[in-house]
Amino acid sequence: MFTARGLKAAEAHLAYPLVSCRYPTLSLGLWTNYVRAAERDDAAERLICLVDRRDRRHAIFAYGVDRSQHRGMLRVAHIATFQLVGDAIHRALHQTLEDIARAHDCREVVIETWTGCDDVASVSRGCMPRVAGRVLTLDTSVEHVGTLN
Repeated sequence: MFTARGLKAAEAHLAYPLVSCRYPTLSLGLWTNYVRAAERDDAAERLICLVDRRDRRHAIFAYGVDRSQHRGMLRVAHIATFQLVGDAIHRALHQTLEDIARAHDCREVVIETWTGCDDVASVSRGCMPRVAGRVLTLDTSVEHVGTLN
């Protein structure tokens, strides 16, 4: 139902409605600059969108791999998700994170607050399950917000 793919600066404006619903004070210009920076070859993090068959964006998150430990640690910052009926978007998000962690040989996945453009993000403590023997850690500064929106 959903396909994960990298977000390119040329399509930042297409993802902006989703991001601006969650962060109404974030300008299109700041968002586009952030996407452009994440697209660079030397970027510390990448942006991923979950898109449906009609090419509509339903979730956006940033990820980076911390190689300071023996096995990598996948660091994920949730940016925005449209709340849909059912749990298909959540399952797609979980599977995408599992795939990325496996591809980068990460045993641990850390969900953090997003601080890309504007320090207003928060992620629900219960939004991600433990999967495939990986350790899921939540940044201590993450606020409990109830549901993943």
